[in-house]
Amino acid sequence: MVVKNKKNGTNVLAYKDHGIVTRVTIGSGEQVNIPHLSDFSQIINKGDFEAGRGWFEIVASDKVVEKETNLERAKKEVIEYSEENKEKKKN
Repeated sequence: MVVKNKKNGTNVLAYKDHGIVTRVTIGSGEQVNIPHLSDFSQIINKGDFEAGRGWFEIVASDKVVEKETNLERAKKEVIEYSEENKEKKKN
């Protein structure tokens, strides 16, 4: 998995590799390929990827693309569902 540090300064990414906590220091703006990190569920500091902080970004991973696709699909379903409810309320 390739991870990019978007923070102005170095940051530490912690993940589990076969039950052992491993830490990788990533410099400001750097992209690092971490071959032992294959799934988002291995990451310990997941909050650093969320919109609130947004310090890290996953650049390349097959599994993350699937999650994004599922997220986009869920957003479309929510919009469709809310539009259906609006039409029902009008009738």
